[in-house]
Amino acid sequence: MPGWLLPIGLAGAGTAVLLWRSPNAVLSGLTSWRAWAFVALAGAAAALLPLGVRALGGPGWLGRVAGILPIVAALTWAVLPAFHNTTVDEPLAVASSTAPSPALSPTPAGPGTASPLPSPVSQPPTAAIPSRSAALKGIGHRVTGRASLQQLPDGSFVVRLTGLDAEAGPDYHVYLVPGAAKQRPTGGLHLAKLKGNRGNQNYPVPTGTGTGGAQTVLIWCRAFSVPVAAATLG
Repeated sequence: MPGWLLPIGLAGAGTAVLLWRSPNAVLSGLTSWRAWAFVALAGAAAALLPLGVRALGGPGWLGRVAGILPIVAALTWAVLPAFHNTTVDEPLAVASSTAPSPALSPTPAGPGTASPLPSPVSQPPTAAIPSRSAALKGIGHRVTGRASLQQLPDGSFVVRLTGLDAEAGPDYHVYLVPGAAKQRPTGGLHLAKLKGNRGNQNYPVPTGTGTGGAQTVLIWCRAFSVPVAAATLG
């Protein structure tokens, strides 16, 4: 069998599996220059490595293995995440406060004995104040759930994703972008890498970030530079 046939077969099989598993993601990737660069790099490595092995006098079987490795690595990185669902279920963000107990009358103490001091009393956690909320809409990906921007009693903000169920994929990140219906993170704030493609999750917003006006919560695939989902918070 020609040495180039097996890498091409593996790449074709991997693409077929990805089309079956995540057809929308594949179609979205066709518009990404990063996706095309990734495919070109893997293909070039699969073609050049066997030539290098032969030029160094290596055996034919080693050249065939060298040609397969880039394709296997590419499929592992790009295809396997589509089969790996991660659920992260975090409770609603809360803020705890500690307040001193009411003043107490000093208790008479014997000579040389210090009077007991009042001890602080922990107050129950205070739940976040519900703020703006909107449904997440998939962009070339299958996504359901809601995104909200909530203010905690201490004045800080948190982006919360609830009921999230997103088509799995590599290198998803969460952004808060000023404006409505944004599909790119340009000018936005990177909050964190997406913790899981399913569940309920909190993403703290750094202090001092402007949150007035319309804001878009954007899930972005940084590996292929394509949007995954967005929700506009009016």
